Amino acid sequence: MTTTTPTDFRGADQSARRARIGALLQRQGALVALALLVLFGALRYDGFLGGYNITEVLRYNSMFGLIALGMTFVIMTGGIDLSVGGVAVLASVLAALLSPYGMLPAVLVPMLAGLLVGLLNGAVIARLGIPPFI
Repeated sequence: MTTTTPTDFRGADQSARRARIGALLQRQGALVALALLVLFGALRYDGFLGGYNITEVLRYNSMFGLIALGMTFVIMTGGIDLSVGGVAVLASVLAALLSPYGMLPAVLVPMLAGLLVGLLNGAVIARLGIPPFI
């Protein structure tokens, strides 16, 4: 004679669900955090998801996106360059100081200054072997 014992799969099911959620957060944690912030803003503030607000948020954060894009390549090659923030501040200050003289100097001079500082940093790192982390 055989007896059948009921098996409870709820514990295994919960463990598998927790593992899937943990894996999702490891892979897409920043995206999940962004979605939660947008959800909070949409629920808390009227007009948060309006076209004007989204345009302004993207406009004000475009500089950070460009810097992050450039830093992606640096990190992919195994380096971390802390001077990027300082170079961005230098370029911003130069642009502000040169803005009374027209758009051309206010755009070209900061770009050239950033290029020269970046080339100097790269040369020092490559020639002297100084880690870019410093």
